[in-house]
Amino acid sequence: MAPRLGKDGVGGSKALWEAGGSLFGGRSRASIVGPRPYTPVHSSRPPQRPIVIRTLGDFLAYPGHRLTAHCPACQHSEPLDVRRLVDRYGGDTLPAELEPFLRCWLCDHKGGEILTAHIGLTPG
Repeated sequence: MAPRLGKDGVGGSKALWEAGGSLFGGRSRASIVGPRPYTPVHSSRPPQRPIVIRTLGDFLAYPGHRLTAHCPACQHSEPLDVRRLVDRYGGDTLPAELEPFLRCWLCDHKGGEILTAHIGLTPG
Protein backbone atom coordinates (compact mmCIF):
# COMPACT_ATOMS: atom_id res chain seq x y z
CA MET A 1 0.00 0.00 0.00
CA ALA A 2 1.39 3.37 -0.99
CA PRO A 3 1.54 6.16 1.61
CA ARG A 4 -1.24 8.68 1.30
CA LEU A 5 -0.31 12.23 0.62
CA GLY A 6 -1.59 15.05 2.76
CA LYS A 7 -2.99 18.40 1.66
CA ASP A 8 0.50 19.79 1.32
CA GLY A 9 1.40 16.96 -1.08
CA VAL A 10 3.91 15.44 1.31
CA GLY A 11 3.64 12.02 2.90
CA GLY A 12 4.66 11.37 6.49
CA SER A 13 3.18 12.19 9.85
CA LYS A 14 0.72 14.77 8.57
CA ALA A 15 -0.57 12.38 5.94
CA LEU A 16 -0.89 9.56 8.48
CA TRP A 17 -2.68 11.86 10.91
CA GLU A 18 -5.19 13.00 8.31
CA ALA A 19 -5.75 9.41 7.20
CA GLY A 20 -6.57 8.41 10.78
CA GLY A 21 -3.38 6.36 11.12
CA SER A 22 -0.81 6.43 13.86
CA LEU A 23 2.91 6.95 13.84
CA PHE A 24 3.25 4.20 16.42
CA GLY A 25 1.38 1.45 14.58
CA GLY A 26 -1.98 1.92 16.26
CA ARG A 27 -0.55 2.26 19.76
CA SER A 28 -0.23 5.42 21.78
CA ARG A 29 3.05 7.11 22.51
CA ALA A 30 2.67 6.43 26.23
CA SER A 31 2.37 2.67 25.68
CA ILE A 32 5.67 2.64 23.77
CA VAL A 33 7.91 5.04 25.66
CA GLY A 34 6.01 5.24 28.96
CA PRO A 35 4.50 8.30 30.61
CA ARG A 36 6.39 11.54 30.60
CA PRO A 37 8.27 12.12 33.84
CA TYR A 38 6.89 14.78 36.17
CA THR A 39 9.06 17.85 36.25
CA PRO A 40 8.10 20.29 38.99
CA VAL A 41 7.80 23.92 38.04
CA HIS A 42 10.22 25.93 40.13
CA SER A 43 9.35 29.45 41.10
CA SER A 44 11.97 32.16 40.86
CA ARG A 45 10.85 33.43 44.28
CA PRO A 46 12.42 31.92 47.37
CA PRO A 47 10.04 30.01 49.66
CA GLN A 48 8.24 32.28 52.10
CA ARG A 49 8.50 31.71 55.81
CA PRO A 50 5.32 31.98 57.83
CA ILE A 51 5.11 35.16 59.84
CA VAL A 52 4.43 35.06 63.55
CA ILE A 53 2.41 37.90 65.01
CA ARG A 54 2.27 37.96 68.79
CA THR A 55 2.80 41.48 70.08
CA LEU A 56 1.31 44.88 69.27
CA GLY A 57 4.61 45.80 67.61
CA ASP A 58 4.22 42.85 65.25
CA PHE A 59 0.85 44.22 64.15
CA LEU A 60 2.56 47.48 63.17
CA ALA A 61 5.27 45.63 61.25
CA TYR A 62 2.69 43.62 59.25
CA PRO A 63 -0.12 46.01 58.23
CA GLY A 64 -2.20 43.24 56.65
CA HIS A 65 -3.53 42.25 60.07
CA ARG A 66 -6.15 44.02 62.17
CA LEU A 67 -7.18 43.97 65.82
CA THR A 68 -10.85 44.20 66.77
CA ALA A 69 -12.36 44.55 70.26
CA HIS A 70 -15.48 42.43 70.79
CA CYS A 71 -17.99 42.83 73.62
CA PRO A 72 -19.40 39.46 74.75
CA ALA A 73 -22.41 41.13 76.43
CA CYS A 74 -23.93 43.04 73.49
CA GLN A 75 -21.91 41.57 70.57
CA HIS A 76 -20.60 45.03 69.60
CA SER A 77 -17.28 45.07 67.73
CA GLU A 78 -14.95 47.96 67.07
CA PRO A 79 -11.57 48.06 65.26
CA LEU A 80 -8.64 49.09 67.46
CA ASP A 81 -6.01 51.69 66.61
CA VAL A 82 -2.82 49.67 67.00
CA ARG A 83 -0.51 52.70 66.83
CA ARG A 84 -2.26 54.32 69.83
CA LEU A 85 -2.07 51.05 71.76
CA VAL A 86 1.67 50.76 71.06
CA ASP A 87 2.23 54.36 72.17
CA ARG A 88 0.35 53.74 75.43
CA TYR A 89 1.32 50.15 76.37
CA GLY A 90 4.50 49.48 74.34
CA GLY A 91 5.28 47.26 71.37
CA ASP A 92 6.05 44.17 73.46
CA THR A 93 2.54 43.97 74.92
CA LEU A 94 0.43 40.96 73.96
CA PRO A 95 -3.12 41.74 72.81
CA ALA A 96 -4.54 39.29 75.37
CA GLU A 97 -3.04 41.41 78.18
CA LEU A 98 -5.37 44.27 77.21
CA GLU A 99 -8.63 42.28 77.35
CA PRO A 100 -9.38 42.98 81.06
CA PHE A 101 -9.10 46.75 80.41
CA LEU A 102 -11.58 46.88 77.54
CA ARG A 103 -14.88 48.64 78.13
CA CYS A 104 -17.78 48.66 75.68
CA TRP A 105 -19.03 52.17 74.98
CA LEU A 106 -22.52 50.87 74.09
CA CYS A 107 -23.41 48.75 77.13
CA ASP A 108 -20.57 49.76 79.53
CA HIS A 109 -19.50 46.11 79.98
CA LYS A 110 -15.94 45.81 81.31
CA GLY A 111 -13.69 43.19 79.76
CA GLY A 112 -13.94 41.73 76.31
CA GLU A 113 -12.12 39.83 73.61
CA ILE A 114 -9.53 41.01 71.13
CA LEU A 115 -9.88 39.32 67.77
CA THR A 116 -7.33 39.29 64.98
CA ALA A 117 -8.10 39.32 61.28
CA HIS A 118 -5.98 39.13 58.14
CA ILE A 119 -7.09 41.72 55.59
CA GLY A 120 -4.63 40.83 52.83
CA LEU A 121 -2.23 43.76 52.71
CA THR A 122 1.47 43.05 52.43
CA PRO A 123 4.30 45.26 53.69
CA GLY A 124 6.32 47.17 51.16
